[in-house]
Amino acid sequence: MPEFSKHPIRKAFRRRSIPERKEEVKQHVAEQLTEIYENDDGSMPDMKHIEKRQHRRARRAFVVLLLSCAFFALVAWVGFFVFPSSGGFEEDKVILSISGPESLRPSEEARYRIRYRNDQPATLENAIVQVRYPEGFVFSTSSPVAHGIAGDEWSLGTIEADESGFIDIIGRFYGDVGSSQSFRVFLSYTPQNFSSEFQTVATASIGIVPPFFDLSLQGPSEIVSGAGGELTIAFAPKNEVVFEYIAIDLIPGSSFIPTSPVRWLFDSINSEQKITVAGVFAQNTSSTDPGDVKVVVRGWKEKLRSGDGYIYGEATYHANIIETALHVAMIVNGTTGNMPVQPGDILNVSVVVKNDGDTPVDRVGVRAVFEAPSTERQSILDWKAIDDSADGDISGEQVNEETRRGTIFWDARHIGDLKRLDPGEEVAIDFHLPIKDTKDTDLSGFTTTDIIANAEIEAGVGAEREVLTSIPLRLTVVSDVSFAAEATVDQLDDGREVHVLSWVIKNSFHELSDIVVETEVYGDVSVNTTTIKAPAGVVEYDTLAKKLRWTIPQMPTVVDILAIDIPIVVNKKNPTQTQLTSQMQFLATDVITGEKILKAQDGVALE
Repeated sequence: MPEFSKHPIRKAFRRRSIPERKEEVKQHVAEQLTEIYENDDGSMPDMKHIEKRQHRRARRAFVVLLLSCAFFALVAWVGFFVFPSSGGFEEDKVILSISGPESLRPSEEARYRIRYRNDQPATLENAIVQVRYPEGFVFSTSSPVAHGIAGDEWSLGTIEADESGFIDIIGRFYGDVGSSQSFRVFLSYTPQNFSSEFQTVATASIGIVPPFFDLSLQGPSEIVSGAGGELTIAFAPKNEVVFEYIAIDLIPGSSFIPTSPVRWLFDSINSEQKITVAGVFAQNTSSTDPGDVKVVVRGWKEKLRSGDGYIYGEATYHANIIETALHVAMIVNGTTGNMPVQPGDILNVSVVVKNDGDTPVDRVGVRAVFEAPSTERQSILDWKAIDDSADGDISGEQVNEETRRGTIFWDARHIGDLKRLDPGEEVAIDFHLPIKDTKDTDLSGFTTTDIIANAEIEAGVGAEREVLTSIPLRLTVVSDVSFAAEATVDQLDDGREVHVLSWVIKNSFHELSDIVVETEVYGDVSVNTTTIKAPAGVVEYDTLAKKLRWTIPQMPTVVDILAIDIPIVVNKKNPTQTQLTSQMQFLATDVITGEKILKAQDGVALE
């Protein structure tokens, strides 16, 4: 390149316009021809008096041919070096690459370098580098400084011939272990003397490898189905690594029913953590699901922990569960599953004990255990109002400031059949336990919402005794909201009937949101919603679908009642019509528990 730039012709034409360059080429060629044809004294020969000699025609033709070749060679040479313009640009000589670690651990900081080079004489103008970061990449800084908040664009301006440079990017990676993410880098530019834009692309893949920690999940090597037990989770960072915004989740599977929390959140962990989880082991009956218990470590980019997070690691425990001949189950309000309950509800409980073995079992003892919300050492369950025909022994224990445990115990003293349980024999114990409402206590004092209930059986042959536990039930105490509807009938001056539909909502425990009350109206009727004064929300009537709806965004606990009257005018009575409205439905969300509350009431009948 240096020798080329020093060439006399290149130097002469460097700063002239294209027409000027062409004129100079013509002049230069003319000077060359003059030197060839002029006489020794510098004068030009008189072409009119030149003798024509036959034997010199071939020589003249040969000379003309040589001169023509020389002329065109000179023009081509000048055109190549003086006017390279578009012919000098080669796209494959615009080089772009990105380099850095090919594998990273979650939350690990890394530096990546973007290199660019213009390996040709043509200048590149309006050059811009843009990066599409992987989903799990968090940008920290760059050199040179990027434009914009995202830190993903750099304006390079002009890249001269043979010029090169680089951009360093620093950030942290987050992702599921075993997954792969990739950078995409774009260099956009316009070659000199071109009007269109070109783009060069480079990519780099990064694999997410296991982070520096040990994780284990341990439990009994062998346990009887229905027996209570504990699992131990151990999480230990290594190499002095600090983990931020971590969650440890227990996924019970079908063989373990936890009676304690299954998620633990940590803003920062730098030392070993051991977590004990209590629960009941149950025989897995699925042929496709092994019923294994898992513990999963998840991480997030930020403290808010939005989304499901990234899986950093997991451990598995397989329970070797031995089936037993004795079985115990608890049924509450007709179900053995989790369910919402309300203040004022009555828990109708059945504890069922059965001997499926071939051997009689003596000295059977049965317990029903309830861990419930507590305030001032008083349970939300009304133990004083219990209805137990067997009159079991009741005891109470304060677990912590927010939870109180209540237990009922029965044995042969209370139920004679528990003295000996023969093969195939079954005993059911029924009782009724109310939940307190606003008449009994100040509900605002309860800060927790779950009642954990289960039954235990203590039995054995002779001196051998064992304790088995039923699958625990989670009863979530939701808002005490009530919904009532009634209608009164009046008559307008024109003789038409008007039915005034009254809807009343009462609530004092837990804020409600997304409240919807609706019904369908039958017959030839008119509903004028503009005359309705709603205390909250909006009342709408769809004349085509004949749907009447009252929607309320929020109902805080400071508002204990909302009531509305809706006039429905019957334009023409149908003698065969018996109902004015369909069943009325009330739907709301308990803001504290997130539970949906659904209530229904019979529609308005026509007399």
